[in-house]
Amino acid sequence: MTNGAGQHASPVQQKLTPEQQRQHEAEAKYKDYSDGEAKTYSANVATLDGQILTLSAGLLGVSLAFISDLVDLKTAKHLELLMFSWVLAGASVLVVLSGFRFATSLKTHDGKLKAARQAFGVGDFKGKPDLKEGKAQIDKIRYGVDKYNRWSFRLFVIALVSQMLFIAMNIL
Repeated sequence: MTNGAGQHASPVQQKLTPEQQRQHEAEAKYKDYSDGEAKTYSANVATLDGQILTLSAGLLGVSLAFISDLVDLKTAKHLELLMFSWVLAGASVLVVLSGFRFATSLKTHDGKLKAARQAFGVGDFKGKPDLKEGKAQIDKIRYGVDKYNRWSFRLFVIALVSQMLFIAMNIL
């Protein structure tokens, strides 16, 4: 069977009700979110984690290798400050690695997707969108990831300052 333009007509073209249209749009938005959000957020977290990891490990490695060229460790004052900076730099590395593990865990990923399904009212939340609760769940997971990043950065900064103070106290 052909239509007036000589093309085959589709079997049955179904009109969507407004509710079905809204559901269809919500499912499309969810798919866009789950595809784009996961990639963008993961890339940003990985970049920050990589930078802090590189800086912390670099501080620790360069310090261990070259501190004796700057300061005579046998007569150095406040050697505990140097040790403290090494412990903090090492702790920063461990926190970055723990944060990366948390951010990439299946539980975290599944939690974000479940929250997105809830926000858009798709999947097991079909027809019952709750944007506020879904966003709150996503924010809770992001807060967990961000907490690791904040702590690793703080530890790195304190380690760097401690090491600079140690060097300044022993050079001047």
